[in-house]
Amino acid sequence: MADDQDGGGERREQEVQTKTIAALVAALVLAALIVTFILQNSKRVPVHFLWMHRNMRLGLALLVSAVIGGALAVVLNAIRRRQNRRNR
Repeated sequence: MADDQDGGGERREQEVQTKTIAALVAALVLAALIVTFILQNSKRVPVHFLWMHRNMRLGLALLVSAVIGGALAVVLNAIRRRQNRRNR
């Protein structure tokens, strides 16, 4: 019976390693796509936000806005989860 548990542990470690490698490969592919997108959209465009006025590369402006949007989604989701825990 002890052998079964040890074998299962090794199998689980292999599954975790496989998932980790898959996640790393996916992250590298995504990073390559993002870099390619930024390099292909290098034209400078005017960006106006509240009191800030800048000329930025289009790809960088879109990346910054996507990161801000993602961060905002994470914060709002955390607030919602905290409220749901309090209501239970």
